[in-house]
Amino acid sequence: MLLTPESRLPPAEGWSDARCQGRWELEKFRRLRAVSTGGAEENADVSGGSEAQRPEAQQFVEADVAVRRDAAGIWRLQGEARAVLGAMCQRCLDPLTLEVSSDVDVALDDVSGASDGDAGVRDEAVDWPAGGMTLGELLEDEIFLAMPQVPVHPDRQGCGKLATRLEEFSDAGAGPGPTGEAETRPFAGLRDLLSAATADRKKND
Repeated sequence: MLLTPESRLPPAEGWSDARCQGRWELEKFRRLRAVSTGGAEENADVSGGSEAQRPEAQQFVEADVAVRRDAAGIWRLQGEARAVLGAMCQRCLDPLTLEVSSDVDVALDDVSGASDGDAGVRDEAVDWPAGGMTLGELLEDEIFLAMPQVPVHPDRQGCGKLATRLEEFSDAGAGPGPTGEAETRPFAGLRDLLSAATADRKKND
């Protein structure tokens, strides 16, 4: 049996071996689309980081998952899901392309009656809402769980001008403390930094 992101779960006819494999545009995933920004390519002309030089990256979700019964007789959804989204780097505030991967392994059966020794099974079971959900919504849940809490470029070289200026001002704010040892004043020069960043953005608008 073949599944699509629009397939309703649990199926009315009951569980059976099934598979979903493919890549879909982000428009099919309402919640992911809502949190995704235009990505690095949307603002490439105002970004100072190397991310701006990357070729245009399409935002999408892809998955290769299968419904199958495990050795304990529990129906599970297993496989991999991946999303390419647009986000804002929390280190330099420039746009970035965020890749999120999830190893999907969830119990699909109603395991509310499982014994205390099967607590792990209960924890990983899907809590089906009234009326169920689509496979796409279930994949969204797994991708959201795998998202980093603070998205940043993989390395500082990918960051824009703001991150470089923060480092410069941090270094400039370091000086001897009351005991004569080096002391860092991270907010030294912050007003000048914010003024410069605001001026740059107004110039590029």
